[in-house]
Amino acid sequence: MLNYVLPIAASLIALLQLAKDWGAHQTSWRRGAALALIGLFGIGSAINNYYASQKVTSQHASDQAEIKGLKTAVETANKNQEANTTQFVAAFAKLSKDVGDLQTQVASEKLQTKLAGVQDELQKTQRALGPGPKAALTFRFLPFQNAPLGQQAVPVTSKAFSPNLDGSVHVEFTVLNLTPVDALDGDLTLTICYDCKFAKEPTLFTKLDENSDKERTMHFAQILAKTAFVTLSADIVAAPYLLDYGFGLNYRCRTCILPKDGQGITGTVHILR
Repeated sequence: MLNYVLPIAASLIALLQLAKDWGAHQTSWRRGAALALIGLFGIGSAINNYYASQKVTSQHASDQAEIKGLKTAVETANKNQEANTTQFVAAFAKLSKDVGDLQTQVASEKLQTKLAGVQDELQKTQRALGPGPKAALTFRFLPFQNAPLGQQAVPVTSKAFSPNLDGSVHVEFTVLNLTPVDALDGDLTLTICYDCKFAKEPTLFTKLDENSDKERTMHFAQILAKTAFVTLSADIVAAPYLLDYGFGLNYRCRTCILPKDGQGITGTVHILR
């Protein structure tokens, strides 16, 4: 609503000023030109703001539809992975039992020892394939204060920033591994909003062939349990009509659980215009 009120209010103020100085414009064409310019400014600004608002609404609906499709795909992949793991575990359990049964039927002590070793290896493989603890990453803006000893850190995912002279916002952030499991051999993909662009290439991130103009990716070897990752940053320019926007990090690693709903971890930037 504010986007419509401001240009209309400005037009009304201009009309009042014109009325006050009406006598100064002694020719009718000057008066007509002033009235026309004020009308065009008020109506044109309102129309422009209306179509800009419609564009944002349409893009939001499109983004929601895409997110829903990605969520369905991730859920299907998770179910298939769980089913495959269950089948592998069941198969190894049956094979281990068969080896045990065979061991009781073998008279040779040497062969019994060998079978016992095979059974032990099968059991280790079975335990490795079974479900176990996984790492999960959390988003946080920088700087932040560490939590008191023995207390859990509270992630800060929303923060206000003042724009630079070129309209960009410099954002510093990191990811935390609050789980007791190391996050090993993974990727972080930084994604900005539809009406945003990178003012410059973010440090440590690279544009891969499969990345869009809104995405940059980096690889990490490890993020140890109960630790914060290195400082990450991005300089982002948002459309002038945006007062806040979100950006996110999607991650995958060999020891990580998939982000909730497959949507990654996000932060919200509030612009102090």
